[in-house]
Amino acid sequence: MKKILLLLLAALLFAGCETADSLNDGKDTVKKLLEGAEWAQGRSSLIINGKKFESDALGTVCAVYSYAGVKLPEENDTLLLMLEEKKLLFSRGVRLPGDILFADGKCIGMVVRSNGKTGETVYLGADSRGYITYISTMRKIKLFGRGAGL
Repeated sequence: MKKILLLLLAALLFAGCETADSLNDGKDTVKKLLEGAEWAQGRSSLIINGKKFESDALGTVCAVYSYAGVKLPEENDTLLLMLEEKKLLFSRGVRLPGDILFADGKCIGMVVRSNGKTGETVYLGADSRGYITYISTMRKIKLFGRGAGL
């Protein structure tokens, strides 16, 4: 009887435990996003698994997320709504690698690194010629989504 109770107790305890893989999911996603950013930087055309993405900021972010295995909506409004519904949209706080940046309701890129002390944010976006590039800004980004949480 004691053995059965101990086995039952152990089963209950381990049922609520997360595996190392599930605890690592967010970190692995961010790592893959940053790898995708490196891959995309300097390109003028983004094709992942046969799908061509637009050479603008939203297309760049969608392509990099696709590279990391995460499918995002390819319309600004839909992406904003999805992040808001999942409570992953923020107007203040620390921006982390993989966060999706918005200005005036439009995606402007994905955070590669951010310095909370100086306020500098380096993000992957598209320049006016459609080339994917790193952009550094000191301006206050008013809205960002924690896309790696999807």
